[in-house]
Order: sequence, then C-alpha cells, then structure tokens
Amino acid sequence: MKYHDPNHKLPEDSWWLQGGTPAEVAHHLEGQWGRSGEGVPKCTPFSCSEESSIRTSVFGALEAQLGYCYGVPEAQKFADAAAAVIVRTQIGPDGLIVAANGTTYYRPMQAGSYLDAWSKNYKFVNPTSPKLPLVVALTVKDAHLTPLEADGIIASNSETTFDALAFLNLYKEVKYDHACTA
Repeated sequence: MKYHDPNHKLPEDSWWLQGGTPAEVAHHLEGQWGRSGEGVPKCTPFSCSEESSIRTSVFGALEAQLGYCYGVPEAQKFADAAAAVIVRTQIGPDGLIVAANGTTYYRPMQAGSYLDAWSKNYKFVNPTSPKLPLVVALTVKDAHLTPLEADGIIASNSETTFDALAFLNLYKEVKYDHACTA
C-alpha cells in the first residue's frame, strides 16, 4: 500500500515471510491454500494443521488488493474464494457449531462470529499450538501459559471476528465499490 507496487521489495527479511514482495508472499500463500482449497492452514517449517480464519482473512485481503486494485486476475479468484470461505465459516444465528468429531455445540453468544479454525468440510476444530516453538518462546521469555478465560469449547474470539469483518469490508470496497487507494 505504501509504495503502490505489489513488486516493491519489503524492508523486512523475506525468509520469514516466504517472499520479498507482496506479490511473492501472495504466491507462497496461494500454495498453502492449494493444500486444501478451504482456507490457509497454520504451518510451521515441519507441517501444516487446521485451516485458520485469521490467516485466510489476511490472505484474502492481500489477494483482494492485488486482484482488484492492481488487476491481477489470479488474485481476484483467490480473493473471491477466500471471501466465500470466510462467509461459510460464520456461526449462524442459531449458535450451533458442528465440530469435526461430529459433536454439535450450542453457543448462542458466538452467533455471528467466525470460526477460529476448521478441518475438512468447514467443521470446527480447536486451534492447535506447535509445541516446540511454544516451549522455546516461553523459555526465552521466562514466561508461563496464560490460563484460558473459560472452560469448554470456544469456537471464536474477537480477533478472529474483527479480522474476518475487516477483510470482508475491504473485499466489498475494492471489488464492488472500486475504492482502491492504489
């Protein structure tokens, strides 16, 4: 956005971002999307796990800007697909959440929010944390895990929902209102 050029080199080291430009990062994430076609998974250098709402929303926002502001047709397809997935993972007004193990949970206070993570066929799964990076980070910081705010299944949180809504709003603006700042 700052340089109005998706091929402008990023100031950060690109090894962590899997690309040195916004276009290269998008290309890498398109490969991650290709693993399931149902979102962007949480991945470490060793493996990938469930699909992530936050990662899918951020990916969708990048693809929406590349596709609809810079005219990249392939990015438009990914932006459209990401928007469809995020809408599909919204918790319905009845507050029913179907988990990957077949259990249905009733969480009326989460109606309208978006699933944190899902597996095949958009079924809710509790987000996982890679054990080794977590242990290393806690050890380096001499920290401890923060206890959960509530017991039981928490299918969404404010960060996930805010990211999903921000993406969907940006998507609407650039695709339908042509409100690009490029």
